[in-house]
Amino acid sequence: MAVQIQLRRDSSSNWTTANPTLALGELGLETDGYKYKIGDGATAWNSLSYAELAGTDVFTINEQTGTAYTLAAGDAGKLIKMTNAAANTVTVPPSSSVNYDIGTTINVVQYGAGQTTLTAGAGVTIYSYNSALNITGQYGQAVLTKCATDTWIAAGLLS
Repeated sequence: MAVQIQLRRDSSSNWTTANPTLALGELGLETDGYKYKIGDGATAWNSLSYAELAGTDVFTINEQTGTAYTLAAGDAGKLIKMTNAAANTVTVPPSSSVNYDIGTTINVVQYGAGQTTLTAGAGVTIYSYNSALNITGQYGQAVLTKCATDTWIAAGLLS
């Protein structure tokens, strides 16, 4: 059975107003600034620090204007910004083509009006909540995480 993960998410102003206490290890994503915090089970949102990526707190953005894009080796840790007004796809290639390290994350945002769909290359499996692989609307974002050879988890604003 596939493990399904969904992150708590909201705008920064709603997080600040609600000021919840995240459970130990729980992620909270700000959908308007693409920053996140990790709960400790005791500290309220407004007192938590933002989490940092190893070595950096800024994503490099790879802007794509076409309707089809296959992830490349250099996309590890980047934000793929899909800007097309028409439906478009982001394909996760097999490890035989691009051998990302286990634990690699790649963020994808549907910046344009066109529906962005995550697709699995030959032999690749992408698990997600309810098997959803369409980013939910313009400015929605998903995170792909490689958890085994040719196996990825997609989490975020997916339908």
